Amino acid sequence: MLGKTGREHTTTGPNGREDRGSRSGSIPTPIPHRGIDRGENVLTEQVNSTVDAKAHGETGDTTRPHRAGALDRLRSVVLLAGGVRETKLSSILPSSLLDLPLESNLTVLDQLMQQTDDLATHLGRESLDVRLLIGRLSKDFAVSPEASRSNVCVERDPFDYRGTGGVLRDIGTKYEEDDLVLVGNGSQVFVDPLRELAESLAADGGDVGVVAHRDGTPSGLMLVRCGCLKAIPASGFIDMKEQALPLIAQHHRVMVTMRDRPSTLPIRTLTDYLYALRLHHLRAKDQTALDDPFREDFEPTFGVVQEGADVDPSARVHDSVVLRGAKVAAGAILVRSLVSSGATVRRDQRIVDRLVGSPAMARRRQKNVEAADE
Repeated sequence: MLGKTGREHTTTGPNGREDRGSRSGSIPTPIPHRGIDRGENVLTEQVNSTVDAKAHGETGDTTRPHRAGALDRLRSVVLLAGGVRETKLSSILPSSLLDLPLESNLTVLDQLMQQTDDLATHLGRESLDVRLLIGRLSKDFAVSPEASRSNVCVERDPFDYRGTGGVLRDIGTKYEEDDLVLVGNGSQVFVDPLRELAESLAADGGDVGVVAHRDGTPSGLMLVRCGCLKAIPASGFIDMKEQALPLIAQHHRVMVTMRDRPSTLPIRTLTDYLYALRLHHLRAKDQTALDDPFREDFEPTFGVVQEGADVDPSARVHDSVVLRGAKVAAGAILVRSLVSSGATVRRDQRIVDRLVGSPAMARRRQKNVEAADE
């Protein structure tokens, strides 16, 4: 049954069955199928076909269901911000996707830190341990001590290809079996508060709780009991959703919390980023905007110009972003585009649905492509 939060949960476990919505009156609905791609945290058909449901307390049940106060066992928030290779978006940026602006003075990383601070307050704690994991080839970035009161540690993966499941397995060895870690994509924008999502996952119980979205939008959050991560192989590339979750579900309980609309929005492409920005600004103007089925999408919603960008007052920035160090000349028009640091948009130029990078970034990207072809 869908409650006030618009959630439906699915329990999964060892016997190859599903029990959708152990709350009475729930309506069976298919789990969205979106294949995982390079470490992105999304729900997959492999999990759906492998995992099953078991009622709490059934004989032989290996789960340790979350009870009231389960988040007292939360030891860390783990943010996965690595990747196997660059995307078109990341390749033209001077730094990480986490440094992309949501507003002129608010970045993706800033919002993540605000969300973790808010969760710490909700749990009655002074701070939380936040582990920000990046890949070996990820661009460097720094977390200012003033950005959050949480204890933020940026860690670079020592292995080229460990996969999200492998990384989490390695992390889990540092905690007690009943300790919990809240795992999320680093490159995502929160639509709903992290504290609300964490409480929903904890309330539904299970060894692993995963957020899913009814419209198929990739999910970027899960709550994991560290003991069940031992089911993941200690070496090799293991993806969390496509490989690790089916393995875990053979012996432990996986819970899927279904939500009617996206609670988080991933950022991998320009389209992803601009869509996340649009919803972020709509929500800032009107808290009910996302729930209005008749809202219009043809009018510009935002124009983000970072401090340090040079944009002529006569230029128009419609649903577009101009990063610091970029220049937009008089009469130029930007529509659904991003102008990166060091790039220039000429006088009266029209830019629509484009990524505009600096010449230096273009040369570097071409060099990377040539190296990959060798």
